[in-house]
Amino acid sequence: MSFLSPFSFLPIFSLAFSVLGSPFSASEIASACSSDILEEVRVPSGITAIKSPPNRNAEDKTANTRVISVGEFCLAVNEISVGLFTRCISAGRCAPLRGNQDDPLLPVHSVTVVEIQDFIDWVNHSSGRNYRLPSEAEWQMAAFSGSNHEFPWRDMKRPASYNIFSENISSTNISKANEYGIRDMIGNVAEFVADCFSEDLDLIPQDGTALQVSDCTNVMFKGGAFSTPDYILNPSSRFPVPSDFATPLAGFRLARTIARK
Repeated sequence: MSFLSPFSFLPIFSLAFSVLGSPFSASEIASACSSDILEEVRVPSGITAIKSPPNRNAEDKTANTRVISVGEFCLAVNEISVGLFTRCISAGRCAPLRGNQDDPLLPVHSVTVVEIQDFIDWVNHSSGRNYRLPSEAEWQMAAFSGSNHEFPWRDMKRPASYNIFSENISSTNISKANEYGIRDMIGNVAEFVADCFSEDLDLIPQDGTALQVSDCTNVMFKGGAFSTPDYILNPSSRFPVPSDFATPLAGFRLARTIARK
């Protein structure tokens, strides 16, 4: 298993924009995004454009882009906490956590994608739901929350919306939520997404689902962490890491597809 400082890898950037309407009624959405185990919100459909090659300021107008159409979905308001993950450990479905992770309100970290999947399997078994990691395109839609401003914190001093440029992880429920009602999409801990990483943008599905390949050697996390450089915090950043990678700077949150009954 790789357990490294993640920021020796070079990020790749993209851009998200434009929110579309919902084909579902308000009551259907409220029912679809309600859960006893996680607080969730509906993220509306829209489009996002993933960009490559790397550019630290996301200002390269010559980069390749791939426009992705993202359907609406449910997303957890908070990053998965130590407290919730510990319930999976107590049930015998998840391995013990690495490091000193005793505060139940802090986001869980130092987990691999295999261990994340063990947690997802337990949550789904316990709740009867169908949780998963968000795709890269879904995550990006939620992080931009209807805006295309890639560096909003540059106009503010340590805004309450983000735990960035700090020394410690913060509790999952204290940061100000973004326009979609979601906390800590930027900073606190970076977040794994469901995709296998590829520099070939043509391989990324245009329907908003995750890129899956049989031999997934590199996965990805997004959003940066509490102590990471400014350019990595950009929601457009694509950050490849080995599939067995774990770091104290990365955790995750869960998503679900909205489907009519």
